[in-house]
Amino acid sequence: MVLTGLVGVGPSSATKMVAAGMENAADVAAAGAAGLVKAGLTSGVAGKIYSTAEAAVAAAKAAKASLTALAGIGPASADKLLEAGIASPAGLIAAGADGLAEIGLGSSVIKKSLAAAAKAKPKKAGKAKAKPKAKPKKPSKAAKKAPPVAKRPATAERHEPRSVVSDEKAGVRGDQVGKKLVSPKGVADMLKRIKENK
Repeated sequence: MVLTGLVGVGPSSATKMVAAGMENAADVAAAGAAGLVKAGLTSGVAGKIYSTAEAAVAAAKAAKASLTALAGIGPASADKLLEAGIASPAGLIAAGADGLAEIGLGSSVIKKSLAAAAKAKPKKAGKAKAKPKAKPKKPSKAAKKAPPVAKRPATAERHEPRSVVSDEKAGVRGDQVGKKLVSPKGVADMLKRIKENK
């Protein structure tokens, strides 16, 4: 990875880092934040660059491990692939035989690695097995002795309108005094009443 590809590294930081002997992310990770500060970077920038370099090195190691796990690819071939930007079996397949030949891999390595990459391609997930249902728990002795809880009334019973005969003390409009007032059952009933009163 080129130094300017790391977060926080600009041209002047890259110049300072190269002067201190750091040419890639692995060199930066090995130097650490203290080494970057010694090279002339501020501690805040040094910390950001170091954490980015560490992550890049870890990703490169993981990619190299996934490539060398394929048949026909050794450490040298994996390094060539990583330099070319190929970091996974899917990348091998996408590059194809011609692309791999341009990188410098031999024909036998290309055949073996493409065959291994095709096998390593992630398969579509099938249906997950259903988990067995848990057995219902037996009620405790206290629950058996407890009296049953009264159930709430059904919806129609809960929303019966309340009716009140209005008087002047209730604070109603003058035209409503002495009339029976009924609260609306819901929004639809309220809208219906508004339309009727217009």
